[in-house]
Amino acid sequence: MRGWLVYTPERLERNAAYARMHKTWCKERGIELKVVVIADEPPFLSSADARLPLPDFAIFRCENTSLRYWLEQRGVVVANSSRIGIIANDKLASYEFARDLGIPHLEAHRLSRGAVGRMGYPLVIKPRGGHGGAGVQKVCNAEQLRAFAQAHIALGTESAWLCQRVSPVEGKDLRVYVLGGRVLACMLRTAPIGAFLSNYCLGGAASRYELSAAEARLVDKISQALGDGYYGIDFLFDANGRLLFNEIEDVVGSRMLYANTSIDAVHEHLSHVVGLVRKRSGKPCNRREGVYEG
Repeated sequence: MRGWLVYTPERLERNAAYARMHKTWCKERGIELKVVVIADEPPFLSSADARLPLPDFAIFRCENTSLRYWLEQRGVVVANSSRIGIIANDKLASYEFARDLGIPHLEAHRLSRGAVGRMGYPLVIKPRGGHGGAGVQKVCNAEQLRAFAQAHIALGTESAWLCQRVSPVEGKDLRVYVLGGRVLACMLRTAPIGAFLSNYCLGGAASRYELSAAEARLVDKISQALGDGYYGIDFLFDANGRLLFNEIEDVVGSRMLYANTSIDAVHEHLSHVVGLVRKRSGKPCNRREGVYEG
């Protein structure tokens, strides 16, 4: 069995130890795993990588969905699927997904004067494709918004941002790790004193959290609609302590799990993916050689 672990150069540099954990796990089980580094623009694969036999599975540690889809069409088990990537990596698409399921979430719109006029202040501005709290900021008045909007209008990038109501409970959120349709773990994150973002990579504290029966049903409804994968579902809290959908983390980080639990996320994920490949053993993937041209 052979697999690909797909990174961009920047992500691989930040997560080299995590990549080594994947390679060690596979080597111990006789699985050939190649770290494939892709470009940001097509053709994503280098000429050398494009001539490789197709893998049995490909685990993506970057957001690229085009290459995921290309591999899926050739029978490769792809984690996560291109569909999950498309929904999770555009926050507006995520909110539309939640709305269609009847899942409560904070009001959010593309950045525009009209949307801000309906929502009022304060509000949160965030990039539609952002991750880990990068670029998220609170806007408290029209002057702050005007300065922000003018800068992005000048760059032609205003459509890449959205505005969202501020959570009734600031500085606290819940990350639910889902693997193969089951809850792997739940972590409550709290922001440092004086901050409103609770992301673990930004210094937030994390502790284990047990879902109530109603919360578990909510998570199950989302995971069943998303399909098989390993991802994080992030929730905020309303004034009564009920969950509000916030976003889906496609390339979900596992630092919180290793720091606060005994869960080996690499083992759990790879075991699941290898199991999916074995279930498809009667349907071998097409191993044609060929250059991916995007």
